[in-house]
Amino acid sequence: MIEIRCMVEVVQLPDSPVKRAMANMAALCQVDNDNLAVQMEKDFDYALGGYWYIFEETDNHRNLRISQESTFDLLSDRWRNCDAATLEEGCFCVFWAFNNAGGPCMFIPDQPWLDPALRDWLQAQVAATEAEVSFANKQEEI
Repeated sequence: MIEIRCMVEVVQLPDSPVKRAMANMAALCQVDNDNLAVQMEKDFDYALGGYWYIFEETDNHRNLRISQESTFDLLSDRWRNCDAATLEEGCFCVFWAFNNAGGPCMFIPDQPWLDPALRDWLQAQVAATEAEVSFANKQEEI
C-alpha cells in the first residue's frame, strides 16, 4: 500500500485511474475553499483528518499495514462500514470519517486481480452511498 500525504505526492504519480480519481477527489474537497487547497498541498492529515492510500495488487485486504505498529482487516467490523464510497475513473474511492476533521481515504483500482470478497464489499459500499445520495436529493426536492 502506498501512503499519500499531500497533493505534491499526487502530482508526482504516473498517470493512471488512481491518479485521476485522486485529482477528482481533491477538486471536490477544495470547492470554494482556497485555504483548504493550500493546506492539501502540504498535508492531507491536517487538512482532511487522514492520509490517502493506494491499494496495490500485492496488498492483502485482510492484513493491511498503515503504520509500523498496526495492521487491519479491511472487511473487519471496524473498517467494514465506510462513510462514503464511489467508483469513478476505474477506481474505487473509500472514505472513513473517524474524527471531526475527517479521516483516511483509500483508492483501490478496479482491476481483475481484486479478491472477489473485496470487490463485493466495494460494490455494496458504492451502492449504499448512491442510495444515500439519491435519498438526500429526493428530500431536498420535497
